[in-house]
Amino acid sequence: MKISIIIPTVFQRQEMLVDLLSDLEKLKGKSDFEIIVVDNGLEENRSLKKLIGGWHSRLPIRLIYEKQNGLHHARHTGAAAATGAILIYIDDDVRISPGWLSEYEKVFQSSSINCAGGKVIPEWEEEPPRWIKNLNRDIFSLLDYGDSERVLNEKEGINGCNFAIRKDVLFRYKGFNPDGFIDPSKKWYRGDGEYGLVQRIKKGGEKIFYIPMASIVHRISLSRISEEAIYKAVENQAFSKAYTFLRRHGCSTFSILLLIVGGAVKGFFYSLRAKLTKDQESHNVLYYESVKFYGIMKYTIHVLTDKHLMNFINQADYLTGTQYGI
Repeated sequence: MKISIIIPTVFQRQEMLVDLLSDLEKLKGKSDFEIIVVDNGLEENRSLKKLIGGWHSRLPIRLIYEKQNGLHHARHTGAAAATGAILIYIDDDVRISPGWLSEYEKVFQSSSINCAGGKVIPEWEEEPPRWIKNLNRDIFSLLDYGDSERVLNEKEGINGCNFAIRKDVLFRYKGFNPDGFIDPSKKWYRGDGEYGLVQRIKKGGEKIFYIPMASIVHRISLSRISEEAIYKAVENQAFSKAYTFLRRHGCSTFSILLLIVGGAVKGFFYSLRAKLTKDQESHNVLYYESVKFYGIMKYTIHVLTDKHLMNFINQADYLTGTQYGI
């Protein structure tokens, strides 16, 4: 059973990528695997090409450039190039243990398992204030459902930074929904990424497995817990939630008004509570709840003014990615 480990990368985080490659070099066992790094920057990164070239003698690794910016494009390009029957997606800013891959190998020995994910725990560059840890863990791509292997329930998902799936299953369920762009002009065109794929797989009657022992460490830099970064992360999360609702229920007048009014009312409610509380930690958490709901409102208003975006939300799938030029 061959496994393809796919690492999308867009930022200048080469030091972190080198640390990850060092971890991959230490994997236990005699696993048959390949590593595919997908450069998804706005321009091809020559220094990244040179860096990966230096690893050819140490790892079965290759670099691909995907010119269409967007995490889903990088993921699909990596999948198309993969020679493994099993695809495992990880981010360039994670660390893995020597036994990480063998846990997935054991799971996928069963032909009944088609999709699985592991625990994602944080490694903070600097310990953050407690209120930051009380925010929704999704904004830092963290995941912890405990220490027992089990099937996910209807509402649970797995994170794209530690996501394993059979290649044929990925394409059968039409790939990932749109995810983050680094091009600021496409800020409205994000979707719900791996969550949308997981929901389609569940709807197809298949189970998603949580494998806690296949855990990774997600490195969270100081820059990601700045006020500006958290605001952007919470707002992006709001856009994704609004996208999910409209894709599931349709961009009808009723759906749009429901999100706009609901976002405005709940945003005002949490904003008011934040102003009234005397506890600074509670204020911060409530404030970002208001940012989330106002973000849902803003996104939905934008849908009304951008028919291109409405068509994008209703796109049949995103494997090709070029139907609406995104």
